[in-house]
Amino acid sequence: MTVDEGIDKVFKFLGIQAQVIDCPFRNYKTILKSLNGIYILIHNDEVYYVGKGQIRKRQGTHWKKANGDLKDRDPDGWRWLVKNKVINPKDWTVKYVILHKQTELSAVEGCLIHFFQPLANNETFIDEGRIV
Repeated sequence: MTVDEGIDKVFKFLGIQAQVIDCPFRNYKTILKSLNGIYILIHNDEVYYVGKGQIRKRQGTHWKKANGDLKDRDPDGWRWLVKNKVINPKDWTVKYVILHKQTELSAVEGCLIHFFQPLANNETFIDEGRIV
């Protein structure tokens, strides 16, 4: 199942209709500053992270992490991903969905994390029992 099929499945389950927009991760600064919603970081149809909030602002933070600029407070999932995956964030895609209702934001984020089990989300990292 592709990422797009998985997203469609989650939306159908939750009864949500929304447009998914693709943007090369390296071009995240082209995303409007005011947009709130859900975002998904992907490479080769593998989901690395799912989050919610101000989409562009959050991508700036994730861009630094993905390029190895990790702080002590950063999640272990990101550390594991940067240390163990040979990936170039310039090749990633960010898919984002503009949502306004808090209930939709939380429901979609939680379902996508559960469905895709992204490596950099601490929920997945802890559930998998990975050791950094």
